[in-house]
Amino acid sequence: MRETPVYISVATEQPPLRLEARMGLSMASTSSDAAGVVICHPHPLYGGDMDNSVVRALQEVFYDMGWTTLRFNFRGVGGSSGRYGEGVGEVADVCAAFSFLKAKGVSRCYSAGYSFGTWVLLQSLMGQTDVDRLDVPLSGLVLVSPPVDVMNFKSLQLPHDIPSLILVGSDDCFCSIRSLQTWLGANPPNDCSVVTIADADHFYGHRLTELQRHVRRVVTGWS
Repeated sequence: MRETPVYISVATEQPPLRLEARMGLSMASTSSDAAGVVICHPHPLYGGDMDNSVVRALQEVFYDMGWTTLRFNFRGVGGSSGRYGEGVGEVADVCAAFSFLKAKGVSRCYSAGYSFGTWVLLQSLMGQTDVDRLDVPLSGLVLVSPPVDVMNFKSLQLPHDIPSLILVGSDDCFCSIRSLQTWLGANPPNDCSVVTIADADHFYGHRLTELQRHVRRVVTGWS
């Protein structure tokens, strides 16, 4: 599995920030109908970065499906410049990552996030300005353990015009199944698959292979 170190420029900041990233380009991703995915990591203040095991598991399964993959460190993490942006700056980071991916010739863009990364992704879909609104059309969304029990998701909702997949562990204390169902019920999505992984907590541990299997099964049906 080949990944290339790249840097993403966040031009909305002055001077522009540079985000450390890794891009995976498989042979299949050079086609005219190339698919690509931006993967967002968990909370920077609690050790989250692009080398997180769940982020790596997502990158591996998408790469094996023949997609271009882009995982990156939010501002202030690892080799990325800047400092933690209170969630607001991170939305600008996501927008910059998608612009970078689109510029590489990807025709079908998908997004995936884990924990805090899911919150930032959804924020980018509902932004009100050019700085915090994603301007790249998405073809699908994968959310792993959106932390609905510890972060404010009330103003956020899944897009109604693209398919979504949510994965949650049965023992996840940051994303209980009851709270997840309540959130989804407030604004029912048109096309959302919810998969519960038995005996998994928020960190998945030995359940990563099962997580990958479900992602491949559901996402393959989108194309």
